[in-house]
Amino acid sequence: MYYAQLDEKGYCIAISDLGENVTDQSLIEISEMDENYLKRKYDTENKCWTQQWKKSNAGTQQTDMQIMMQTMTELELLAYEEQAQRQALLQKTEALEKTIEEMKSNYV
Repeated sequence: MYYAQLDEKGYCIAISDLGENVTDQSLIEISEMDENYLKRKYDTENKCWTQQWKKSNAGTQQTDMQIMMQTMTELELLAYEEQAQRQALLQKTEALEKTIEEMKSNYV
């Protein structure tokens, strides 16, 4: 699945190819990897792309590759955090199951 990542003003700053469905207001699903979305504005209220484009600031603007690499790093960090949360939930579930089994054996 392809996603356009929006900045705080609604402009596309990167395009990512993610393996699963993602629910994030700053990620808009797009049909294909298309660099024409870069720097284009997305209207979050009407849920459509506008004809507005982000103006270039020579000297301060990141290259498309830098933006994509930054985005990939951020997404990898999110995936790592989610994996840690899943692991913590799994450990809690196992502890609860063990407690339930102990309680069952005490009442038998």
